Amino acid sequence: LFFNLKSKSSISEVPIRRALTALDRTALATTIPERTVVPALSLLPLNQPGYQAATVLNTEEAKQILDTSDWKLRTLTEADIAWAKTAKEKDRGNMLALGLGQWRMKGNQGINITLTTPASLKPTAEKIIETWKQLGIRAELRSQEDTVVQTQTLVNRDFEILLYPEALEIGDPFPFWSTDGPGNISSYTRADVDSWLKEARVSSDQNLVADRYKKFQQATEADVPAIPLFWQ
Repeated sequence: LFFNLKSKSSISEVPIRRALTALDRTALATTIPERTVVPALSLLPLNQPGYQAATVLNTEEAKQILDTSDWKLRTLTEADIAWAKTAKEKDRGNMLALGLGQWRMKGNQGINITLTTPASLKPTAEKIIETWKQLGIRAELRSQEDTVVQTQTLVNRDFEILLYPEALEIGDPFPFWSTDGPGNISSYTRADVDSWLKEARVSSDQNLVADRYKKFQQATEADVPAIPLFWQ
């Protein structure tokens, strides 16, 4: 799951991105039974030098993060929706888009995001959206033909959150996570990460390589530019 870090929406907040990582990868794996997958707990493969599994949040921990960030759970009733229909736009926030239900809100503004997916991964995306709803986060599903995602959505960075495969196996993560990397789907930009990835790709010192990749993983776990789901 790649976040568009240039987005000005609620996903620009790290605590929200962090809360969204609370996904049961084992349950999600049932949506792609035709493939053999291994849960991914890092942006690097398991046998990459310096591999470290990230901390996996459960639902309650994710809820606590949202509470601490002042995104409080609120129930929107029919009376709330009726009021919003007549209220000024600046006053009603996005209540009409949220609709009835329990949502994470600050004032009258709730967390309302869009998840774009290739049609081939639609069942997985639907399962993810169900999980996020349990946190009080509304996500709209935007399913596109696989070729459209590849030739238009990716090229134009026309997404908020994108479910998409990354062709990284054993080797070099630099093209995918450096600032100017051609595979940097999230538009992740961090100078120290650039330096670590450059040093790791040219060094023959395996201790140095492992150290730089550990730092890379610690940085991306803190910044949450993406949520790794599976390796296959």
